Amino acid sequence: MVNQHSLLKIAIDDRIIKQTGIARYTNELVTRTEKIYTDIKMIRVDDGIGNFRVKELSKKVTRAIKRFWWENATLPQIIKKQEIRLFHCTKNYGIPLNLDCPIVTTIQDLIPLALQKSYLPELKERLYYRLNIEIAIRRSNRILTISNFSRDEIIRFFPFAKDKVEVIYLGGDPEFGNNISDFEAQNIISKLNLIKPYILTIGGSEPRKNVKMLLKMYEQFADLFEYDLVIIGGEWRNIPFDKINKGIDKVHFIGKVTEAELVSLYKQASLFIFPSIYEGFGLPVLEAMSCGVPVIASQYTSLPEIVEQAGILTDPLNPSILYSDIQRVLQDLELQKELSLRGKAQVKKFNWNNTAKLTADIYKREIANWC
Repeated sequence: MVNQHSLLKIAIDDRIIKQTGIARYTNELVTRTEKIYTDIKMIRVDDGIGNFRVKELSKKVTRAIKRFWWENATLPQIIKKQEIRLFHCTKNYGIPLNLDCPIVTTIQDLIPLALQKSYLPELKERLYYRLNIEIAIRRSNRILTISNFSRDEIIRFFPFAKDKVEVIYLGGDPEFGNNISDFEAQNIISKLNLIKPYILTIGGSEPRKNVKMLLKMYEQFADLFEYDLVIIGGEWRNIPFDKINKGIDKVHFIGKVTEAELVSLYKQASLFIFPSIYEGFGLPVLEAMSCGVPVIASQYTSLPEIVEQAGILTDPLNPSILYSDIQRVLQDLELQKELSLRGKAQVKKFNWNNTAKLTADIYKREIANWC
């Protein structure tokens, strides 16, 4: 039995929107680290304010003040009272100005800076975001990120960060989807009123997910296309989906789904396509591969280093090329089998236990350096 006083206590930032990639990352770090290391205790910290989006300036200001107070008054007290040895911020920024322990920050990506028109349309928003990221980098002892592409982006925007940034990949789960049988998946799909063979994508109306190009392709090639399109995800920031006239009966907007529905949609899909134009990592491609679905992914940003030879990389900005690559996979059964096998092998390269071990090594190193 480990003495409570000998535990290495790590505070991990839990101020994230649930059911997001950052939430998954945080949860995996907590559970895997404590399972692997009996001498490490992960303590979740949360300001209780929430991360929902607000429009009113007064509410924004009020929330910013409350968050600043929690970071700079409440959190340091928690750190001191519970004898915490390191603080790990998982949400890109939100670092106290003065904290008596080393700080590790994970910057997943810099999407708001890279795609400012969509994410930070106002100058004050851009300045606020950039300032917070810069403070996080300067105040942190180590910056973690989730792909070589994201590392390069951080250095591109903040050259002074070069010696602080380390890449630790997210994990894949070879067992993802094994809790749902093919029979159960078929029943769930039937309840979603999906009858014909379909292609699956994830992204909703968020611009960088590039679902609009799939819709454009379906309209352009509606008479030639035999497969339906299933879209997981709702309207992002109230941005409506691009409307199409021709082929609309072949498109199914599913919205948000449960985990059982997600797994079933993967397992019953003829093909998974991920045409995103900007990703820090791209967990959905690994989820699809775990379920044995052939994958076509964008050739841009981090996706080539995650997919490698296990999927088809395409130009997601060209509907004709997109259509050609989709038809190439759907018409070649041998290629489908090959991609399915390659995908399952590829997922094994990305392991959450390895993510936790490498991160714990950073914790211990920074704590030793601090002492």
